[in-house]
Amino acid sequence: RELKRTPALELGARTGWGTERMRHYGWNSTGLELVKKSAAFAKMKGRNVVIGDMHQLSQSACTQGFVFSRHSLEHSLDHRRVIREIARVLVRGGVAAIVIPIEPQNHHPLHTQAFQNDCLLVRALVESGLHVLSTESMHSRMAPPVLERFLASSSRHGYEQRVLAYKPTVGSACAGTSEG
Repeated sequence: RELKRTPALELGARTGWGTERMRHYGWNSTGLELVKKSAAFAKMKGRNVVIGDMHQLSQSACTQGFVFSRHSLEHSLDHRRVIREIARVLVRGGVAAIVIPIEPQNHHPLHTQAFQNDCLLVRALVESGLHVLSTESMHSRMAPPVLERFLASSSRHGYEQRVLAYKPTVGSACAGTSEG
């Protein structure tokens, strides 16, 4: 409950649906989207989505209680840099929820980062000073017809990995902030 008093951030917000859902659950949420048309559509729907780059977040250090990223890291140019940015903006005790596709063989042509398992993600989280709470593998939640066409046209598996991590309340960097 204490965390909900801090802002929340969704990376790769697209149409802002996740941002709106966070708002529904009491978060003061902002969505971040690189694609201008998607951000414009979200704004047209009344959703708080701004244009920005997840590699260089405009949010100040130690200001976000929750950061959510669903199927965005695989589109990043440097997932480690994005994870460091997430760690930088999280308050002490803040939580990051990250969902990535698991692509054991050839990755999707629009993905710049291939995650064959969750090891790359977990390593990046730990290296950035975050603690992993849980990992969970499950079938992708893509719409069934889309998923069927995707799987039929490739040798890819329809799995995603969900990882929860948090910023420790002791010893984590928040110097120079009201938390410092």
